[in-house]
Amino acid sequence: ARLLASNAGGEQISQATQRTLDADGRLALERAGDAAQLERAGVLVDMLREFSVRAPQLCVPLWTGQGTAAVDAALTPAQQRAYLRLMGDMLLSAAREPRPPPSDDDGADLMGRAVRQAYAKYGRNAFDVPAALRDGRVTEMQVCDMAILTFSRVRSMRPAEAGALMRWLAHGKAPGDAGVAP
Repeated sequence: ARLLASNAGGEQISQATQRTLDADGRLALERAGDAAQLERAGVLVDMLREFSVRAPQLCVPLWTGQGTAAVDAALTPAQQRAYLRLMGDMLLSAAREPRPPPSDDDGADLMGRAVRQAYAKYGRNAFDVPAALRDGRVTEMQVCDMAILTFSRVRSMRPAEAGALMRWLAHGKAPGDAGVAP
């Protein structure tokens, strides 16, 4: 951005490009706290790994956004508290800054990028988990694999992107809601 703004290439940079750069800088400052959401994505990956071993059925409600009632049955009280604290922190962060990413389309786009590996491995089943489970096209373990692949990608994003994506999820979206092939 500095090179463009200082006209390093000898070409005139358009006012629109400069406005975009300025807006992006403001957005980065507004979202300075998004590193916390990046951390939560990492905790989520660790929990998903544990789910895949101990209770793979828990990956399904997380992937489809159908709630966390199954958590009570499958986890110890300490694990339940850790999981609910993670989700609560995510929701609290979203409530403090209620706007989703710049738009819902951006949230879906970020999630589409995060889901790319799961889509490459499982095709459209990644966006149609309930039907794919019913038809036997995927197993609960494969849903866990989709989730681990996806949230590992979130963990490797820039903090602002990961924060925006996690905030999008906290607004009630689910990975399968990205809905379009990346």
